[in-house]
Amino acid sequence: MFTGKRCTATKAWGEVLQKMGLEELLTPTQLSNKWDNLKRQYKELKTLPTGTDEGEAATWSWFPLMHEAFGSRPSMEPPVLMDSWVRGNEPTADVAPSGIGSSSSGAGATPCGQAIEE
Repeated sequence: MFTGKRCTATKAWGEVLQKMGLEELLTPTQLSNKWDNLKRQYKELKTLPTGTDEGEAATWSWFPLMHEAFGSRPSMEPPVLMDSWVRGNEPTADVAPSGIGSSSSGAGATPCGQAIEE
């Protein structure tokens, strides 16, 4: 049904509506939007910032079902987390493509207003 090919999702949502007997109540686009909103709400509650009240997730009636469907997916529970923040004086690898962040004449702005050490 949901193959990822172009224009197949609408047809698939239409089939879901037909199997559920809801085709008179919702359009495939409305059902798709409802599903997207459920996923967004789950992700927001699942990834609450540290120190915030987690009671909201416990009171949302759909949270357990959405957690069962999405909770163990790599997008929600990544197997590895990497820090992408560059710290002050730590050495970093030059990963910028040529021409970005450097100037052949030596003039120009440095990233974040940092001085160039030579």
